[in-house]
Amino acid sequence: MSVHKTDQGSYRARVRDLAGKQVTRTFKLKADANNWERDQLQLRSQGVSSTGSRITVTEWADIWLASARNLSPGTLKTYRRDLDRYILPELGNLPLNKISADHIDAYLNSISKDFAPSSVHRHYRTLHRMFAIAVQRNRMPVNVCTPVQPPKIPRTEMRFLTSAQVEALADAMPDRYRVWVLVAGYGALRWGELQGLHPRNVSGGQIKVVEQLHGTELKTLASTRTITLPASVAAELAAHMAEYSTG
Repeated sequence: MSVHKTDQGSYRARVRDLAGKQVTRTFKLKADANNWERDQLQLRSQGVSSTGSRITVTEWADIWLASARNLSPGTLKTYRRDLDRYILPELGNLPLNKISADHIDAYLNSISKDFAPSSVHRHYRTLHRMFAIAVQRNRMPVNVCTPVQPPKIPRTEMRFLTSAQVEALADAMPDRYRVWVLVAGYGALRWGELQGLHPRNVSGGQIKVVEQLHGTELKTLASTRTITLPASVAAELAAHMAEYSTG
């Protein structure tokens, strides 16, 4: 119970508001304290704060991102950008418990005119994840994104460079970036992995891929791997590190 008797003989009730902040009230009678606590918990379950105002989508977005400890910095930055630039200006003022699938449909339709299907789908995933957490925390009864059909992303055939094309591209680069192209081509590294390469991860002709840019972890454990480069590329990489590496 969160109702306690004080040294003065009154009764103090405590609850957490929608933002996680503790709110307290003191009453002469224990029954009044219990009633207040019950009412506040009921209001909170309905998305109403202790001041009587309903939490908005914008307010929930801030709470959600502030507590999203398991997101990578890159993912968090993408969520914040899409929310601030596009989603919240359209949906942010709506009460969280009043937003509907129709609102989501209308929003996705409005941005489909100017965005590629992959971008529209990304916005949908952001909303779906944000509302899924709201449901888990009893801020919403259901995830309103679930019945909404996001746009299909057209399948495109992946294109790969031949060895001759990789070599030609490397030859066209400034000397400092020649090896970067060779490692990317023959090591099949992703953009973030290339940016996260560090001399400590290179041992002879092998590269251990363990991090991305700024030392952030890879998205999955399966992404951690050791790549063996062709001898010619390994030799060029060693020469490059000897000339340009700072440690």
